[in-house]
This record gives sequence, structure tokens and C-alpha cells, in this order.
Amino acid sequence: MKLKTSILVLAVCGLGTAAAGQNANHFFAERHSMVRGPYVEFAERVAEETNGELNFTVFSGGSLLPPAASLQGVRDGVAQVTYHAGTYTPSELPVANLIGNFAFYNTDPMVMAFASTEFGLTNESALAEWKENGLVFGGGYSTSEYYMMCNTPVATYEDIQGKRLRMAGGLVALCRTCRCRARLNPIK
Repeated sequence: MKLKTSILVLAVCGLGTAAAGQNANHFFAERHSMVRGPYVEFAERVAEETNGELNFTVFSGGSLLPPAASLQGVRDGVAQVTYHAGTYTPSELPVANLIGNFAFYNTDPMVMAFASTEFGLTNESALAEWKENGLVFGGGYSTSEYYMMCNTPVATYEDIQGKRLRMAGGLVALCRTCRCRARLNPIK
């Protein structure tokens, strides 16, 4: 099952005006490649390019903001940069969530990452939505397929009947269409 695309958002106000430290938030673990690479390297590069006038402290694993609070946290100035999975705030980002839903119809995460980035940077409605929330879109991301981890084999829709499923985010948890059933991939 595919998790929808997610987004990196930046606060519009205050980023360039404060010489004090800034916060970069990600809810993935510190060892995850999206934190260790893009976030840590981003913080180092910003400090280098601004001759130390702007420094980011990188928070990971939900230590500053949990997934569902990242949008509000960056909007309220708790963090100036965050990774936000739109599935946690569909009512606040309905346009951005449109492209994320397409991940259910495409199996290539690179295609979806580029598509969500292009959409977020160029679509007038998406740009207006970011602006309305006081944010600047920074790029898209999409995960690869998720495989079920079960104590009994699960290969068909019938195999999950009566089982409880734990999913990341609202849309994934609510999705019950035949298209998603066809995407159930047994671990081989």
C-alpha cells in the first residue's frame, strides 16, 4: 500500500530576520536518510552560506513537533522548517493533498516526488494555499510501497477480513477501494 506524498514547508516570516538559532523539525528518526542528509546538511550549509548569522538546530523523531502538529508548529513559529505529511491535515491543505492522493495510482516514488514538487512549486491553487497558511513550499517526497507485516500470510483482500490494520495517516487508513485491494503485495 502506498503512502501519499509529503512536503517540506518553510515559514515565510522571521526566517531571515533573526540572528538567533532557528529550528528545523522532522518526525522521522535521526538516523533516517531524510534527516541525516537533507536536514543536517541543510543546517550546515545555511550556517556556512550566512557566515554563521543563521543557524538551525535539527530536531528529529517528533522531539519538537509530532507529525500532526508540524504544519501548525511552523506556522506558529515553533519551527522555521519542517517536513509535513499532508495526510495529517487534509482540511488545511486540500489542494496539496490532491497530488498526494495520486500516489495510490502510481508505483514509482521518484515520479511522485517530482510530480508533487512540480505541483507545489507551480500550481496557482497550491501556491495560494501555501501563502494562506503563511508557508513556502520547499519540495515533495513520496515513499515506496508499504508491505504488511503479519503473523499469518496476507495476500488477498479476504485475508485481511477481521484483522486490525495500523496505518500512517488518515487517507491510507480510510482507503478501501478496489484499486488499493489490488495493491496488496505479499512479502515473498
